[in-house]
Amino acid sequence: MNGRSHRRTNVIPSQNSVKYATSTKSTIEELAEEFELQNVPATSYLLAFVIDTLPRQIYLHFLLRLPYLYFSRVTRLFEEAELTMPQIKQGILEAATQMKDPHTAIRIEPPSVPYGNLEKTWSSFIDSLMREWKTLNIISVLLLSCVR
Repeated sequence: MNGRSHRRTNVIPSQNSVKYATSTKSTIEELAEEFELQNVPATSYLLAFVIDTLPRQIYLHFLLRLPYLYFSRVTRLFEEAELTMPQIKQGILEAATQMKDPHTAIRIEPPSVPYGNLEKTWSSFIDSLMREWKTLNIISVLLLSCVR
């Protein structure tokens, strides 16, 4: 990976606890050897799949995978903003203080350009969601009238 060694934190399950091991492996072969040394029975993976993964996937399919769709859209919005989480929190706090006391808003500097772009993108995203939901409601009413 570009000749650099990356620090990774791997979760190594044991019978009673979870141990964290850090490694500075640089090649895929070394990482594969490290994971081959772990003796995790296949039944634990099967049990985790049946208890955790399968019910989640069934639930998502019943909801027509809409939560996943909205989550991926929101994630893409924040990734395109190219802001760190502390910068986003700071912008939210600044906007909240301006809304709380509009008289002191004159003394507070305007939000940064990236946060302003995020704010505009977020408001257009919410507007598009509202239009989509109105359209889906109309389609639902039309389909329900055809069923009866």
